[in-house]
Amino acid sequence: MNRFLLFFKVGIAIALLVAVLTFSGCSKSNLALSGKPLRWRNATEIIPPDIIQAAIRQSTSILEDQWSSVPVRASKIEGRQNVIFLNFDRSPQLCGQLGCLGIALLEQSHALIWKSYWNPNLPEKTPLLVQHDAQTMPSFVVNQLNGQHIQQILHRWDGKEYHVEQVVINQ
Repeated sequence: MNRFLLFFKVGIAIALLVAVLTFSGCSKSNLALSGKPLRWRNATEIIPPDIIQAAIRQSTSILEDQWSSVPVRASKIEGRQNVIFLNFDRSPQLCGQLGCLGIALLEQSHALIWKSYWNPNLPEKTPLLVQHDAQTMPSFVVNQLNGQHIQQILHRWDGKEYHVEQVVINQ
């Protein structure tokens, strides 16, 4: 009977340990820099087509007759000044060895304030972009695959432009 009680207690302890580790976030999807994941939609639901074309013209060298065939998704992060991200990850014309083009515009003036290339191929449930905070100019995190790990790149506004403030590689 004592042996049964001992095995029962050990079994309960192991079950509790597994439950605590599972629910405390000890998993590959647990990222050091967190925030609100962006929800991507058809860009024309967020921004007029002529603004999208102007952003493509300013950011790329693709020919004008190709603009209409470029699939674009968009999302918005909110702060005192909202920022609109354009994601060209479904456009072969704007993807290459460096990744796919991503740009950010101020919502009110449509000024181009950030441009980069990112790899949209991430593990399931890992968002490409998250809003990190909602200051005057919101900061954001770009998640990227770095070997077998997720690299998180935190971008903050310095008064003139976005710059990389922190890079974290999640183990």
